[in-house]
Amino acid sequence: MAAFSCFGKCELGPSCIIWLFFFVVSCSLIIDVTVGQNTSTASIASTTQAATTPVTTVTTTVAPTTTPAPTTPPPSQIPQNTDIGPCPCDLTGLACDVHCCCDDDCTPEDKKSFSFCSPFSFTVDDKLCMRSELILVENSPYKSNITSNDIFCIYFNNYLEKNFYVNPDLVNTGDVFNKYLIKYAGFSFQPGITPPPTFAQFYKSGDEILVVYESRTIGNLGQPMALSSTLCNDENPAAYLIERSNECVRRITNLQTECTSLRQLDAVSYYQKFRVVRTPALFGTYIPEYNVTVNDTYVFTVPAFGTSGPDSIPLVDVTDLYNNTYTVEVQLDDTLCEDANGLTTTCTLMPPGYNFGTNQCENVVKKVRYRIQYNGTMGISSVWAQFTLHAVSSSVNRLPQLFSTKFEHITKSNPFERSGNPGYVVGQPVMAGKLETLLDANGKQVARIVLNENRDQWLTAVRASVSGNCITNGQQGRISITFGQDIRSGCFIPFQQTDMSTYCEVMQQAIISAMEPDNMGDNLYVAIFGNSDVMKVGDWVPILVQKRPAPSAPTGYVCRLSLGMHIQILYAKIGALANPQPKILGVSFIYDDKQDVYFECIGPMCQPGTQQVTQRVEVTMSVSFIDVSQPAVGYQGEAPLFISKAPYDFFYPFLTGSAQRLDYGSSILMCNLVLYVCYGIWTAY
Repeated sequence: MAAFSCFGKCELGPSCIIWLFFFVVSCSLIIDVTVGQNTSTASIASTTQAATTPVTTVTTTVAPTTTPAPTTPPPSQIPQNTDIGPCPCDLTGLACDVHCCCDDDCTPEDKKSFSFCSPFSFTVDDKLCMRSELILVENSPYKSNITSNDIFCIYFNNYLEKNFYVNPDLVNTGDVFNKYLIKYAGFSFQPGITPPPTFAQFYKSGDEILVVYESRTIGNLGQPMALSSTLCNDENPAAYLIERSNECVRRITNLQTECTSLRQLDAVSYYQKFRVVRTPALFGTYIPEYNVTVNDTYVFTVPAFGTSGPDSIPLVDVTDLYNNTYTVEVQLDDTLCEDANGLTTTCTLMPPGYNFGTNQCENVVKKVRYRIQYNGTMGISSVWAQFTLHAVSSSVNRLPQLFSTKFEHITKSNPFERSGNPGYVVGQPVMAGKLETLLDANGKQVARIVLNENRDQWLTAVRASVSGNCITNGQQGRISITFGQDIRSGCFIPFQQTDMSTYCEVMQQAIISAMEPDNMGDNLYVAIFGNSDVMKVGDWVPILVQKRPAPSAPTGYVCRLSLGMHIQILYAKIGALANPQPKILGVSFIYDDKQDVYFECIGPMCQPGTQQVTQRVEVTMSVSFIDVSQPAVGYQGEAPLFISKAPYDFFYPFLTGSAQRLDYGSSILMCNLVLYVCYGIWTAY
C-alpha cells in the first residue's frame, strides 16, 4: 500500500522514484524465491518417482577440474578502522574458556563460576584529558561539562584513524618482502664464516695448552671441571702457567659395564695417544682443513729466556705433525693407590677391572695431577702425569674426581713456595716445621727449622677415613691448615668393652696421636711471617701445648678421656694501614677437659658375649684464627711557640737610622711609649 500511495505522488519529487526502485527489486526477489520453491518441489517429486520406478544407470566419465592458485593475494576483507578482536580470550572452539565472559560457548551458569572476566572490550580514551589536580587556577569562561575529575578534554574527535593500525597488504613477491626488511629491519643472523686458525709464536700465560692426537687433529690438554653443576665438563682446557685444582663428579649409572667402557675412569686416556705441543709456532704453516704438513724451512724468532737478544729456532726435520721433536709425550709419574681408609701407597698403574667377588671396580682414577716443566717463551719442555687410583663400590652412583696442574721452571731447581711476602696470604698453608740442632764445619751448634717437602703437610688437622675412623698414621691424609680459614674436623676412635677395663691408657694415646701425630707439638715451630727463613730460628715461635691429658687407669667400665683439641692462632696486622701484613704472634694446642666415656648397653648389646662388640667415640678438633691487631695511634704535635718581636725597622723613622736593630727589651719599651702617646691623644679628643 505504501508503494501504490507513492505512485500517486510521483510528481511531487524524486522520492517516489526511489520507492519504485525498491519495489521492483523486492518483486524480483519474490519471483526468484517462488521459482526456487517450485523447482525444489519438482525435484522432490522426481526423486520420489525415481525411488518407485526402476531406472537404467548410465556411467558418464567427467573430466577433473582444478582451480589454479591465485597469482596475487586477495585484497583484504577487513574494513579500515575496525576492532577485529571482540573476544580475544575465546581460544577454544566449541568449549568454554575460563574467565572469558564474551565466549558464546559459556552458559550463564558457567559465567557465574568465574571469579573475574578477562578483558574483551577496550575503550579508546580519545578525550586526552588532564587531571584536575594539575590545574591550580582556572580563569577560562568555558566550563567543562565532563562529570569526571578531568578538565581540558577534547569534546569531539573526528580523527578516527589515529586509534587503529593500518591494515597492510599481504606480500607475494621477494621484492616487496625485501622492501619491508630494508625499511623496518635487517637479517636476523648472518651466515657464519669460520676464520682460518691463527697461532702465536709462543705461549703466554692463560693460553690453552695445545696437543696433537694420533689422528693428526689439534686439540687441548683437558682439565675437567664443574661448570653449571657439580658434574665434570671434559671440554675445559688447561691454561699455560695457570695452576688450578678442580674437583667435579662423574655420574655412574651401571658400574659393572662402565668400569671398563667409560674412558674417564681409565688413566690411559689422560696421558696416552696424544702429544703436548711445546710451542704453538709449530702450526705456523699448518692448515688442519687441508692436512698440510709443516714447511721444513720454516723459522721463527723468539727471545731466549734471560737474554735480551733473539734466538732463531728452525723447525727442521718436521715431516709429521705428530712425530716430531716439537711435541712431547706425557711421561708417567709415580702412581698412588688409595685404600678404604684413605691412605695412599705407591703402586703399579693398572687398567680398571670389575671384581665380581667384591662387587667393586678397581683401579679407578680418583686424582690426575699434571706437572709441566716450561722455559719461558721456549715453551713446554716436559710433562708428567701422576694418578691416584682406588676401588669403587657398585652402590656408588656419583664418583668425585680431582684434576690439577702445576708448573715448574726448567732453570730453577727445588723452588720454594712462600705463604706470604712477608705477611701471610689468606688461604696459604701455615708454615710449620721441627726444630733441630746441627754442628757446622767449625763444630759449632747451629739451629734450623726442618720443613716437610709437601707444603700441605706443614700444620695439619685430623681427617676421618672413609669409614669415619681417625687416621693416626703420621701426616698422611690430614687436612692442611691454611691462614685465616677456621675449620672443624672430627673422627671416631673404635673400642670394645674389654678396652674400657684394660686399655684406657692406649685409647687416650690413640686420641693424642690423632690430634698431633708423633707428639709434634713438643718441638714444632710456626713461622711468624709467610717468608720466614728456616735458618733464622728467631722468626719462628714454638707451639704451646696446654692440658695435654696424662694416661689414667680405668674405673670399672668407665674411662676418663679428653675427646678434643683446639688450635688457636693469634695474629696481628702490622705495617701501613693501606698495605697491612699479617704476622703470627703465637700458636697453642688446647685439649678439652676429661670426661667419662661408657660402654653403652642398649637392647641386644646387653646380651652375654657382647664384650667383642665394637663401639665408637667421637673426637673433635678445631682451628681458629684470632685477630689481635692494635689500632693505629694518632699523635698531636705541640703548639708552636709565639715570639712577640717587632721587625728591626718597625719604628722607622722615629729612630736615627732605618737599619738600626733593636733588641727585645728596647722593642718592648718603645712599644709601650707609642701606646702611651696614642692613648693620651685618644683621651684628649
